[in-house]
Amino acid sequence: MLRLISVLSLVCLLMATSCMAQGPPVLDTDGNPVTRGVEYYVNPAVTDVAGGLTLVTRNGSCPSYVGQVPIGPGIVRGLPVIFNPINPGDSIITENTQFTVCIFSRFNLCSRYCMGYW
Repeated sequence: MLRLISVLSLVCLLMATSCMAQGPPVLDTDGNPVTRGVEYYVNPAVTDVAGGLTLVTRNGSCPSYVGQVPIGPGIVRGLPVIFNPINPGDSIITENTQFTVCIFSRFNLCSRYCMGYW
């Protein structure tokens, strides 16, 4: 009897864990799921303070710092970023997904900069 209870408890635990493993998708400003390989612009909610993200060199060496574009005339979008899930089978970023962030710049010494896991 004790063995049956242990097995049933383990099965329930595994089922609960598998249901919780996939969180809800992270949504972009249009309400669409954030998808692998798509370019996104990360901008502040208050746009009259600063612009989007950019790469800032430090003594001409790589990797660069991530910074914000100074405020200027019009909307300053900054550089696009791409989110890539660590798991090759994942195509949508969820709240539980581990991923890297890549920033691309044609004018920076470090033209492609991918940051660690989140």
